[in-house]
Amino acid sequence: MAAPTRRDLEDAAVRFFDRLVSDVDQPRDYDLDQLDQHVDEAAALWQDRIADLDGQLVIGVYDKKIRVLAAEMVRLLGVELESLEPAKQATAMYFAARAEREQGELFVHRLREPGREFEHRDDLFEGRREFAAATSTPPFVEALAPAELSPTLGDVVSRYLKRKTLSGLSQSQVQEVRRALRWLQEVVPPTRPFASIQKRELASFRDDVSRIDVTLRGRAAPFHDRLTNVAKNQVKSVTALRYWKSVQAFFAWAASEGFLEASPAASLRLEMRKGEVKRTPPPFTTEELQRLFQTPLFAGYKSVKRVSTPGTCRRREGHWWSAVLLMFTGLRAGELSQLLSEDFDFDGDVPLLRVRPEDHAGKRVKSTKNAASVRDVPLAKPLMTLGLREFVRARAKRGPGHRVFYEMRLGQNGRLSDGMTRFWADYLRCFGLWKQGRGTHVWRHTVVACLRKNDVSSEDIAAFVGHSQRTMTSQYGGDYPLTRKAQTAAQLDYGFDVVTDLGGPYAKLRH
Repeated sequence: MAAPTRRDLEDAAVRFFDRLVSDVDQPRDYDLDQLDQHVDEAAALWQDRIADLDGQLVIGVYDKKIRVLAAEMVRLLGVELESLEPAKQATAMYFAARAEREQGELFVHRLREPGREFEHRDDLFEGRREFAAATSTPPFVEALAPAELSPTLGDVVSRYLKRKTLSGLSQSQVQEVRRALRWLQEVVPPTRPFASIQKRELASFRDDVSRIDVTLRGRAAPFHDRLTNVAKNQVKSVTALRYWKSVQAFFAWAASEGFLEASPAASLRLEMRKGEVKRTPPPFTTEELQRLFQTPLFAGYKSVKRVSTPGTCRRREGHWWSAVLLMFTGLRAGELSQLLSEDFDFDGDVPLLRVRPEDHAGKRVKSTKNAASVRDVPLAKPLMTLGLREFVRARAKRGPGHRVFYEMRLGQNGRLSDGMTRFWADYLRCFGLWKQGRGTHVWRHTVVACLRKNDVSSEDIAAFVGHSQRTMTSQYGGDYPLTRKAQTAAQLDYGFDVVTDLGGPYAKLRH
């Protein structure tokens, strides 16, 4: 038959209950000398099962037995349970659980009061007649909204992720939200009616998020297997809070869209652990920068594929320019990795590069972290002296759609900085310059530290590096003046002659 309606499933449940009644009427081989004990034990088992079913019906999560019974029930309609959409499966299990519960009530009645007529507890199995005024309706009958009218958790998550993807968030941010909601669906089944999710379940999930084992990062493992009680291996509070805020934002959105009357996660706070210090990669010191520029990539390397081995090659290729450009722009590694030759403009009054998600034709081909990330970045004079114009124009010959830094592969699942980060983390380790957290983001910290040391205001620093300024004033007055950002770039004085330490001005034959 076609997909069964709710009324079809109700009728199937009534017919299925008739089958279950025949199981109740089977003769019992009880020892007459211990009849009372056998009756009490059998009744107690069913009463425990009834209580268990009440709980399943209220929250809409069913055990394997109910799934088996639901599969048997829908076969009466000529369909298989697995062929139904998730909402219909949930409805079928809802009615199968009610049928088994009524079977239990009948069984206990036959044990305790075999001489009296059984009065149905659930009106579904009594021709849908109205209950007598003295008979109370079981609480679970009205506790759960019809499954096909109430979207499942999986349905709402899918809509939310689609909305977040279209909102312009970076791939890494969308992936982080997706990861948090995937873990939630491992705890609360995606087939669960969304409106039945309760606050205490989310409180338990929140607590578990703080127990995620960082040693399993990057590995495929179920959420439950990612949890640890070893404090030193647990995720930092700031990271756990980020995941939990993603979940809270999801439920807040669901409430605003009318899927819930109010968010059950709204008042659930995640406490930060005392004494926990946020780790940030320390910026390069002047001495470390000078040491870095004495390593093979800058002082002379073996070949383009062997930049860590000393040699006589001084060509300024992608790896070389990735560090130098980061040093004078404070770009994120993902922003640098995606740059196209058309993102550079050397012909205006202020040479610049543009961080933007679109290409020259307006097609969205890149990802940015947030709205503040989209910006024009002035190019400091040392970059021009070192030959940035010549490098970009040489790369442009590959075509307008090619990335400038094609040596650095783009990672998967939103980690667009992956190739660049891996290269620089390995390179810094090779020459004793690596510290915890150092890869490419250390340049961003180094740029900010240099500007702050040279008395540049926080407002100017934020505009230059693309930090969001959460003030009303920052939203007024239009775009930040490029000339003012150029003045900021001019303050990137690291305390030594960078051009000389990097091998001098650009020379075509040598570089």
